[in-house]
Amino acid sequence: MPCNVSLTESCLASLYYVPETPTTLEQSASLFRVNSNSVNRTVNGFAVAIDCSCPIGHSEFTWHTDYKVQHGDTWESISEKFGSFVVEKNDKTLIESQTITIDLLCGCSKGVEVVSYRVERGDTLFTICSRFNTNVEVTAELNKLDSRRFIHAGDVIFIPESESEESIVSSFNSNRATVFPYDEVCDATSNFSRSLKIGQGSYGSVYLGKLRGNIELIGYAAGGDSLFLIYELAQNGALSDHLYNRVVRGYKPLCWTTRVQIALDAAKGLEYIHLHTKPYFIHRDVKSSNILLDSGFRAKIADFGLVKLLEHSPDVGTAASRIVGTFGYLAPEYVRDGRVNTKSDVYSFGVVLMELLTGQPALSRDASPETVQYVEHRSLVEYMAPLVQGLCRR
Repeated sequence: MPCNVSLTESCLASLYYVPETPTTLEQSASLFRVNSNSVNRTVNGFAVAIDCSCPIGHSEFTWHTDYKVQHGDTWESISEKFGSFVVEKNDKTLIESQTITIDLLCGCSKGVEVVSYRVERGDTLFTICSRFNTNVEVTAELNKLDSRRFIHAGDVIFIPESESEESIVSSFNSNRATVFPYDEVCDATSNFSRSLKIGQGSYGSVYLGKLRGNIELIGYAAGGDSLFLIYELAQNGALSDHLYNRVVRGYKPLCWTTRVQIALDAAKGLEYIHLHTKPYFIHRDVKSSNILLDSGFRAKIADFGLVKLLEHSPDVGTAASRIVGTFGYLAPEYVRDGRVNTKSDVYSFGVVLMELLTGQPALSRDASPETVQYVEHRSLVEYMAPLVQGLCRR
């Protein structure tokens, strides 16, 4: 960030550092030559508290730090190690174990604390500001960006944060999944015993496990070549089982009021990911088997394996590289044009609503003329009445 000594000569700032390889907090503190108390772990990196200033002879705010040269180090490798935070390279020959001073980019702005962030592949200004819970326009102005699109992987941009360092770190970690050790997941599932396997989806298997005496923990674990997602247990299973497999499962018929509540819960879940998250999301696989019921028959939408992120208005949508989802639930426009938006999910929800009201599956193998005539020539009320008669009120 360009110096502006008329406003401020120095400030407390932060570097958001994402190491290329797994690194401990102590190793990161050693790399930046700071006390470990100045480093806080974030979800995928570290927040390093620094004293940012505008030294004589410099046109940009920088932070001086010492670095002990390692075997095989070059100026290029040092620059790669610190990312694009290094201000300049030096042609001087490096000697192993010598201590050199390097300048790292930082920023100061009156009234706010500034985080130096290196742009990662796939980042946009919108997604970065969403991650830091800060304003896009203010960030663009701070970085003198003419267009929100003109940022590139490796660039350093400055994120305004008016809260304290603790708040910065909490914003990195808020609403993030818990990371469970792989060994703990193995223990919880008896090494992924077949007896504990309770489902199979297009993106993996579902196992029942108990972690740390709780069932409402949500997180993930990694082991070998696999990634394991940890969900809370939905005691009453999938909606589809209550509609089509209830005799096999031993379920009672769903009451009318329960069906209405399930529909409302699912609708609210979709509304949340469509309108109240940043970035916005499209589920792309809304169906009765992906709506889970808890002990009180409250519905929750599950299986976000096909979710699509939207950087702009949810109504605009985005082009899909391929058609994904489940036939019977796909919006005709999505299949025809390959363009997906929130209305695609709403169409799928409409199919689920039809299943709840009629008890009939989205796709039926029975294409007899009698069935077609029965569906076409009876009103919805006439069709539903026999289905809900005699059902208890829950």
